[in-house]
Amino acid sequence: MESFNPTPEWLGDGLNNSWAVLEVWGWPLLIGAGVLTWAVPTMGSSWSDMRKAEYETFSPMESNVQEARVRAQEKLRQDAEAAEVIRKRKAEELRKIRLEELKSGPKSRKKATGLSASDNLQGSSGLRGGPKRTVINRPSCPPSG
Repeated sequence: MESFNPTPEWLGDGLNNSWAVLEVWGWPLLIGAGVLTWAVPTMGSSWSDMRKAEYETFSPMESNVQEARVRAQEKLRQDAEAAEVIRKRKAEELRKIRLEELKSGPKSRKKATGLSASDNLQGSSGLRGGPKRTVINRPSCPPSG
């Protein structure tokens, strides 16, 4: 009596074919996988080095262009320093003006025209408090005519 084998024929044939391929190509595949495992990190760094060299080789930055860029960067740095000095000087002047205003009041205060505060406060003593009231004489009824 034959033993029961639940594996289908096509699967067995496939495994047999796979083993046959591995018998021929197994060692080369194993060696190739090892070489790739070793080479990939090395190739990655080599590629990045090549890209850097390619940029430096093929970029249009000749020596005079590089010198112009360095000069432009230096000028920008100097302009930024000068602007910072000017900004600090203006801030210091503003601080001095504010300090002076706190000590003696603002410089641009104009004198009030017309009645002064003392004129308005004349009636504030006694029972009648508040500003001085001016009486305007008007007729209580329109003139008949």
